Amino acid sequence: MALRRRKLTIYHIRGVIDGSPVSQFEQVLADPGSVDSIPLDGDHPFDAQLYLSTSEPRVPPWVPFLNEGFGDLGIVATQRPSAVLVIKTHYYKDHYFALTFGQGRHLLRQDAYDRNYGLRVALNVIYQEGTQDTDQGRLRSISATTVAANTIRTRRQSDRKATFEAFGVDIQRDLLGAITGTPIDSAFWGTRISGSDGLSVVPSIEFDSLGQFLRAVAKKHRDTSYQQDFNWIDNLRVVQDPDLLDQLYAELINVLLAGTGDVEVAVPGMIDWDEVEEFR
Repeated sequence: MALRRRKLTIYHIRGVIDGSPVSQFEQVLADPGSVDSIPLDGDHPFDAQLYLSTSEPRVPPWVPFLNEGFGDLGIVATQRPSAVLVIKTHYYKDHYFALTFGQGRHLLRQDAYDRNYGLRVALNVIYQEGTQDTDQGRLRSISATTVAANTIRTRRQSDRKATFEAFGVDIQRDLLGAITGTPIDSAFWGTRISGSDGLSVVPSIEFDSLGQFLRAVAKKHRDTSYQQDFNWIDNLRVVQDPDLLDQLYAELINVLLAGTGDVEVAVPGMIDWDEVEEFR
């Protein structure tokens, strides 16, 4: 019987959080007390813990407005469950991964996972070693940020598989944030892969194979083949070191309080401006 394809969204957990090595599953959670903790059922080739959050039932905000014109539409309040599956794999060294379902990403601490991990994996999977020819049309979309006086974020899509050059990314000015493309080894990785901080894939897989699959993910991240054509993505990185972050935050606060220097503040990601009136 053929295996079903499963959509997986994967984050690699940092080795140290708040100055302490990660050794407990709940260290990755933003609020461990707000979720239900569920252990593995039976024997499996890895250690894991599932965290489940069920939101309060609610009616969509547009329902009361339509009820005014059409009477009671009979739309009832529903729950939106979210989950995080934290897996500890045993190879090379212990690795922790978080697989998110629904809005599960918001259950994670923002400093719990490695930035750009999925981007690097995706580049190595799309342009596999030995086939690193970027003239091949393998990409579907690219997200990039131009950091300047006005921070410009763009997401560019192609109606067919295209080369990297077709998206017009300026490697001198743009920060590559995410890519979506077609893996060369689609039998293992599935027919599409997206990478940014997290990795999104649709492989044919069963639950007990997750450990083996995550091992392949970690191996692709250690691979440096992407540097043959994309070494420039390492020129600018998100700061993750806690001590350095504290120093930078303190310096920023001092500049703001003193009213000296030019400080440009930007929204950290894409937003729907038709739903935003102001910031405070």
